[in-house]
Formats: sequence, C-alpha cells, structure tokens
Amino acid sequence: MAALLLLAVSLATGCSQQTAVGDDPGTWTPLSITAADNGKTIDMVVGQVALFEDLPMNNGEDLNFVADPTGIVKIERGEGDPEGISASPAIIAEAPGTTSVTVSYDEANQAVLQVTVNVTE
Repeated sequence: MAALLLLAVSLATGCSQQTAVGDDPGTWTPLSITAADNGKTIDMVVGQVALFEDLPMNNGEDLNFVADPTGIVKIERGEGDPEGISASPAIIAEAPGTTSVTVSYDEANQAVLQVTVNVTE
C-alpha cells in the first residue's frame, strides 16, 4: 500500500521512484540511535538517515552534536516550537568513510553518547 502511494506521489510530481527514495532500500526507513547504542558502530549507506531518540537530558541543557572527521555525515539538530511540536536530531550519511559522532551537554561538555558511523555507497 505504501509503495503504491509513493509511486502515485512520484508520478504526480513528475519524479521517478528512484529520485524520490534512492536506489537502496536501506535508505527508505531511518535508523534509530538510542542511549543503548553508546560505544557501538552504526553502518549506513550514503543518503540514509539515523534519528537520535530517547537521549537523556540534564536539567534541560541543550545537547551538542559533533562529528569528527567532518564531511561524512551531516548533523541536523532537532528543533522545538512554542506549540510543543519537535523534531528528533538526526544524522544524514553524505559520503563514504568512518566518523565518530559524540553527543554531549553544552555546558559541561560531558559525553552522553558516542557512536562510530561507517558510511558506504
């Protein structure tokens, strides 16, 4: 059913299904990264998205996201609005390679989560 809906949207917008969702089925559904993934390696393909979920908060302090080296993944910070609608922070695999992604509290620079991300084409 979802595939038919996607095909209908693709045809209606003049895009091929390949353009709309990517070549690899691995990019169709986002991965989930939680606190339980601390210290683990996450395998992704270029174009794939991984959402940070269930991250611990420290008295409302903002979280800081850093990828080292840069250029392999793009980090999208989650945003909230006054109406209570929010989006989860995410990483998007942009280029093949390996990078370390660290999530920490802004004030204390205390690491909350660290994962290694391997990106392939």
